[in-house]
Amino acid sequence: MLFILGTVSGIVSGVFVEPYLTPTTNAAQYLTSISEGGMQVMVGAFLVFTMGISLALIPVFMYPVLKRYNEPLAIAYLVFRGALEFVMYLALMGVLLTILAVSRDSVFADTTTGAFDSILVLVAGYEVVYYVLLTLVFAIGALIFYFALYRTELVPRWLAGWGLLAALLWLSWGVAGVFGLFDPAATLRIGISLPTESVFALPIALQEMVMAVWLIVRGFNQSVIESLDVAETAPVR
Repeated sequence: MLFILGTVSGIVSGVFVEPYLTPTTNAAQYLTSISEGGMQVMVGAFLVFTMGISLALIPVFMYPVLKRYNEPLAIAYLVFRGALEFVMYLALMGVLLTILAVSRDSVFADTTTGAFDSILVLVAGYEVVYYVLLTLVFAIGALIFYFALYRTELVPRWLAGWGLLAALLWLSWGVAGVFGLFDPAATLRIGISLPTESVFALPIALQEMVMAVWLIVRGFNQSVIESLDVAETAPVR
């Protein structure tokens, strides 16, 4: 359920905030549009927070399960997906609210040029966190998680293996971003025009939705859990 809530919140947040993260050449008009769309920006920021807290809770709930099999992996997953990723979502939310505050101040104080320049810096920072840092942290956390699931067989190996490959693909997008090898706004023409990012993101997004449904319907592999329970309760000789 947390996987689904986090993914849906992230998609919807993009719909709300994306129009305000594309500065126009008319500074006054751009600042006014942000100020007038304040409620939409705040809803988008709240959805970013919802996504962050939803995804951060996954390793919290998974920790007691994974630590029974491999505690270092469980801790690493908690650090990357629980702590670092959540901090970045908080940063994104903070940037959105700061952009809104700066735009409103500029409208009232008539400081268009300075405010516009400040927002350009904030938007650039948002893009670095969202397209590069968050991608890297998310992908590394996913690799840890799916490696643990693959080794433990808590879910079918085809499902965990799918997650590993999809996380590697998403990691390659983040690494490319570090070296400036892509344009976040680039598109691919495959029958229809698609953002290049979506080609790299779709496999992991689809895998997580399939796994979410699998866990809701089937849960973890009970035979694996039962075998561990037997091992833990066996007398030590």
